Amino acid sequence: MKILLPLAAVAVSLLLASCGSGGNTDALQLKAEAPTVKTIKRTVELSGVLSPEQTAAVYGKLSGQAFRINVDVGDKVTAGQILLEIDAHELAAQLALAQAAVATVKQQAAQALVGIDTAKTNYDQAKRYLDRLNSLEDRSSLSKNQLDDAQSKADLTQRAWESAKLQYQTLNESGLAQAEAQVEVVKSQIENSILRSPIDGVITNRNINPGELTSPSTALFSVAEIDKLKLQGTVSQDVVSLLSTGLKVAVNVDGLASGALEGRVTQLGPVGATSGQYFPVVVTIDKPGKALAGMTARLSIEVTSPEALSVPVSATKVDQGRAWVYVIQDGTAHKVEVGLGVSDGVRVQVVRGLTADQMVAVSNVSLLTDGEAVKVTP
Repeated sequence: MKILLPLAAVAVSLLLASCGSGGNTDALQLKAEAPTVKTIKRTVELSGVLSPEQTAAVYGKLSGQAFRINVDVGDKVTAGQILLEIDAHELAAQLALAQAAVATVKQQAAQALVGIDTAKTNYDQAKRYLDRLNSLEDRSSLSKNQLDDAQSKADLTQRAWESAKLQYQTLNESGLAQAEAQVEVVKSQIENSILRSPIDGVITNRNINPGELTSPSTALFSVAEIDKLKLQGTVSQDVVSLLSTGLKVAVNVDGLASGALEGRVTQLGPVGATSGQYFPVVVTIDKPGKALAGMTARLSIEVTSPEALSVPVSATKVDQGRAWVYVIQDGTAHKVEVGLGVSDGVRVQVVRGLTADQMVAVSNVSLLTDGEAVKVTP
């Protein structure tokens, strides 16, 4: 018994020392700090293949035999320049027939107009004769057949007059309109037999030879505007709002020793790409010099964010597009969902969900759970 008493005294003294220190051996130890207000600089890098500012595939609008081809691959063309002519001799004959039909309808309409005058004269004569018979005071000398014949003649000539007016209206309106429409149809087909370049550029492909038949389903030429080149890529959602159209950037083209070319941001996609968090951006090089479409190129854009609260990247957890931090209060970790902004890889801006007076866990974050007891260490 005398041996056990010293051991018990030691155990009690250790327990009292532990309670007196206020420590909790079960609490997770971590470091914490308050967010700071600062701007963050971020370098956005894009790389890819240079492509023409715009391209156009030229299709034939009708089937026919290629009569004359005016350009070849590598030729420079201007918008509206004739590339190909399809044999239109048959269409020219159809146009002559359609124009002759218009002339015929106009002649028939003129004759119908004369017919109206003749029919009106005949009716007036028949009507006057009928009126004269009906106006006689003594009609005893008239036979019933005379009156009936006069009435019939007046009715017939009136109907003939109405018919002549209807015939003229039909010829002068619908008949002439149809004939003239047919002329326009043939003229349109003749115009479609001439293929023109829709843009200024260079012929990059030709899929037709003289004498071959064209098809509306086959592209006959490809035209590319190579006086300007563009580089396309995507930027993350935290950066896209910091870019603006017109922003000048330096573009380095692989294989060219002449130095960087000046480009400018010309398009910022208003809708995210397939991933949902990246947005398309287009940079245009107005003076590409010796750079050619198909060459690979790289560029860097340095952007600076507005001032906002920021924390170390290690303080954040992100899962399925949602981000959160752990706010430390009274020795307990509280999970708080936040909105993240620009990051330079070391710090990240917090644009929503956090205030400047809160302490945030910056170490052992992956081990934390909501409501867990913690001990902040220096």
